[in-house]
Amino acid sequence: MRTLEKEVKTNGNTYTLIKREAYKAMYISKDGMYEVFKIRIDPPTVIFNNEVPEREHYPSTEEFGKIAWCTRHVERAEEIYNEIEEKKEL
Repeated sequence: MRTLEKEVKTNGNTYTLIKREAYKAMYISKDGMYEVFKIRIDPPTVIFNNEVPEREHYPSTEEFGKIAWCTRHVERAEEIYNEIEEKKEL
């Protein structure tokens, strides 16, 4: 399975992984924005005749507020991270 990258570029920012467990992760951008989320796993699929393996995925914009959150405060980021449970969403 393909796992999350240590650096992710999205929406014009670069985020670096600072903490993760099997089912949750925390990233930080260079400007100090934290993104904390429950890791989703996409099943294997075929796209344009190419097999794409099972993979972890970084949250989409639509997932923020549901399984992903952002904050500028490390304390709030840690609080959110600690609230995420393996089987249950916040």
